[in-house]
This record gives sequence, structure tokens and C-alpha cells, in this order.
Amino acid sequence: FESDIYDTEYAKASLRAEFIKLYFSMISLNKDIKIYEKNLKNLLRIKEISEKRTLGGISGYDESYLASSNFHLYETVLTKMKQQLIDMKSQIKIILGNYLDSSHDYLADSYLVELNDIEMEIKSDVLKRRPDIRASYNKLVENRFQLKSSKKMLFPSITFNTSVGYSSSSIRELI
Repeated sequence: FESDIYDTEYAKASLRAEFIKLYFSMISLNKDIKIYEKNLKNLLRIKEISEKRTLGGISGYDESYLASSNFHLYETVLTKMKQQLIDMKSQIKIILGNYLDSSHDYLADSYLVELNDIEMEIKSDVLKRRPDIRASYNKLVENRFQLKSSKKMLFPSITFNTSVGYSSSSIRELI
């Protein structure tokens, strides 16, 4: 039961951290999308101007081609960013355990999460159960046993025999 409690505490802390990371990433991505939308409007204007210049014979087709390719490249990146935002919203819905209605906006300037409400302490028992920490501890124990074994190999070994009337010369050399 105690190990289940530790696992549950660690899972709760992990979910909180994942939620906060996703939430702030979502806010940052939303701001980036707004910047890209403004840049896309400017690139559209540049594209239209360069097409008029090309049709008027003022400039060559390469200028129009370059402006058009920049516009479409930005448009593709913006579409990808919007899809990433939708994916992040879905992940947050899954973490929260409910499917929120689309009328609720999570990207308002006032944050839904108060950082003071998040438990900043993680109990040492929970940390001891992490696989990487357990592996390090087991490696330390293994190294201690290897050191003991190596120390024992430095000393000579003596073997006593129970047979009667037999004497070994190796004991005389040792003495």
C-alpha cells in the first residue's frame, strides 16, 4: 500500500509539471502565431506588389517568385503552428480528465494556474523510487561489494585438510 501511495504521489507531481509545461508552451505558441499572422499579412502585400510590378514590366519574374515562395512558406509554418496549438489543447484536456467546451479560452492574460498552489516539495521516499536513482544506488552497492572482494584477493588463502598424517609444505612457507 505504501508503494502505491508513493507511485500515486509521483504521478500527481508529474502530471502537475506536465500541465504547467504544456500550459506555458501553449501561451508562447499562441503569441508566436499572432506574430506570424502579422508577418503573413505583410508578405501578402509584398507578394501583391511584386506581382503588379512584374505584370507592369518593372521587375523580373524572379522577384515575384521569391515573394510568392516566402508567403507560402510562412503560410505553411503558420498552419503547422496552429495544428500544434490544437494538439496542446487536446493534451491539456486529457491531463485534466475532461473535455472542455470550445467557448472557454485558456489563452487569456490571466492565468488559470496559481504557482503558489503547486506543491514545491517532493518527498525523499518518492525520489528514492525513481528508476534512475534506484539504478545508481544499486550500482553503488555493487561497487562496494567489488571493493570488498578485491581486498580479499590481496591476502593469501589457507586451506586446511582433514586427512590424517598429511602435512602441507605451503603452511611452512607461509610461516
